[in-house]
Amino acid sequence: MGIIKRQAIKQSIVNYLGVAIGAISVVFIYPLATETVGLARFLIDTGTLLAPFLLLGFGGVTIKFFPEFKTEDGENNGMLAFILSVPTVAALVFTLLIITFRLPIQDYLQESGREESFQMFWMYFVPIAICLAFFQLLYNYSTNYGRIAVPAIFQNFIKIVLPTTILMWYFELINLSFLVWALVINYIVVLIAILLYLRNQGHLKLVTKWNFLDADRRKRIFNYALFGLFGGIGSVLAFRIDSFMISTLIDLESNGIFTIAAFIGNAIAIPTNAVNQISSPIITKAIKESDFVEVSKIYKGASVNLLVVGLLLYVLVACSVENLFHLMPFEEAKSGDPAFIRQGIIIVLLVGFARIIDMATSVNNPIINFSPYYRFGLYAILILGVFNIFTNLFFIKTLGLGIVGVALATLVALSLYNLVKLIFIYWKFGVHPFSAATVKLFAIASLATIAAYFIPTSGASAWHSILDIAIKSAVVLMIYLPLVLRSKVSPDVNELVEGVLKRFRK
Repeated sequence: MGIIKRQAIKQSIVNYLGVAIGAISVVFIYPLATETVGLARFLIDTGTLLAPFLLLGFGGVTIKFFPEFKTEDGENNGMLAFILSVPTVAALVFTLLIITFRLPIQDYLQESGREESFQMFWMYFVPIAICLAFFQLLYNYSTNYGRIAVPAIFQNFIKIVLPTTILMWYFELINLSFLVWALVINYIVVLIAILLYLRNQGHLKLVTKWNFLDADRRKRIFNYALFGLFGGIGSVLAFRIDSFMISTLIDLESNGIFTIAAFIGNAIAIPTNAVNQISSPIITKAIKESDFVEVSKIYKGASVNLLVVGLLLYVLVACSVENLFHLMPFEEAKSGDPAFIRQGIIIVLLVGFARIIDMATSVNNPIINFSPYYRFGLYAILILGVFNIFTNLFFIKTLGLGIVGVALATLVALSLYNLVKLIFIYWKFGVHPFSAATVKLFAIASLATIAAYFIPTSGASAWHSILDIAIKSAVVLMIYLPLVLRSKVSPDVNELVEGVLKRFRK
């Protein structure tokens, strides 16, 4: 767990700094212009939604087949040049298709009466999608060398660019066109930054060795990439389609409100990506060597460590979310409606609990995706993706739950998906992520929640809300942290705290 802990901690620190900036943005900036935030998130999330289509499944190939390409002197036998050529072709084809059908799409948007900003800027998701696809490919490639902390910094640039431009637009320092272009330029800069970083590390070696790609290796790579493509499609349909469906089925302002609420809920799961990224090469090696003792150790250890952080954050959020919404300067009529704000609170709790379930089941994605049974992951995610679309439509249109229905669909989708993967991994490998520590953590979290919940509120003003948040957070921390450390549910957490205290004493 040494390299996993070091790199995961570094990336988590970077991501939590991003979360801190994002939290300030969510509380004090985004509520000032929910419709504009909705447009920005539509462009970014639609780009994220389409990136796997451009990667054509080669995101996973970067990790799965790297051990075959890697040489002792750090060369990659032409792997990097090969995997970059695929999305290059896909990006060119995709751009030509968008240009070809641009006018019919534009006419449809005008006839449907969509917001003028939507009609003007919908196409700008194209360069964002292309940059995101290449960045993700290079990000995965860097994990093979145990380097994820610095790329994580690049990934968080948008958390500075977006609120800055929103504020500038709100105070009429820039127009909407400038704001949208700033988003596009951000992703171009991020892509250039990771290329320069890999070059500086000596890993940007674009030599071509097509003779190394013999017929058998090409067949295995393209077969794996094909399943990875469908898996990527299923994944974005399952977990990345929310913003697109809200923007197209409801409106941009609702998407802005959902963005604000979902950000708070999703912030709980920040360490998950770091642990999954850095664990993947180690799990791949362990499975290849049939070392399921090591797989089980990583599986259980990651689950407990993620829950220690995740449950603490969820309890802190759950106890203070109402006060947090009272601090937000909603100014637009719809987003300032108390009933609309209550919807936001429910979304935070639903999305947050969905992330807790995801964290409890730990690194089940890498275990399946980098095992001989990776096809199962494809079938599961494809079914889930289709299921998620229909549940979103059912909750939004049939039941009329609006953005709360989208959050409920997220909870249902993630719960079922993780349950299916959990059962499959136990059936095939005989390992699971749970232990007595899991039960203890939920018990400690419940105790802290009950203690903070019954603390009376001091008032409805901004200062009273800040006071309530501070008091409730202090109570949660004073109960949760000592009990976690005393019960020793996570040796890694205890070791980390002891190391920090030792340095502090010195």
